[in-house]
Amino acid sequence: MKALTVRQPWAELIIRGRKDVENRTRRTNHRGLLAIHAGLGFDEHEPRVRGPFDHSAIIGVVTVVDCIQGSKSPWALKEQWHWLLSDAIRLSKPIPYRGKLGLWDVDPAAERIIRSRLRTRKG
Repeated sequence: MKALTVRQPWAELIIRGRKDVENRTRRTNHRGLLAIHAGLGFDEHEPRVRGPFDHSAIIGVVTVVDCIQGSKSPWALKEQWHWLLSDAIRLSKPIPYRGKLGLWDVDPAAERIIRSRLRTRKG
């Protein structure tokens, strides 16, 4: 399973299903399930979202449906690649995990835990 580390509060907004685009300088060919890892950092200048926030943990999964430039989403930033996200599902309990830069692979043991903690309810 692929994963992406995202700073808070963005990771939380993605898992709540409110943020449908992840802006990146590079495109991805990945389509399908993507684990969202909440990084250690917090973007103080971004929208106020009520917490508490998980950090340094895999908090849920989304589906990457496409990667384009020029998305009409209000979250899309100009001159960025827009990873289009859908079907956010929060894990029943976050999994402490060390994140990485870029798109990375979750180890098989962690993937089994992720799949066992998926809730059927979105957000």
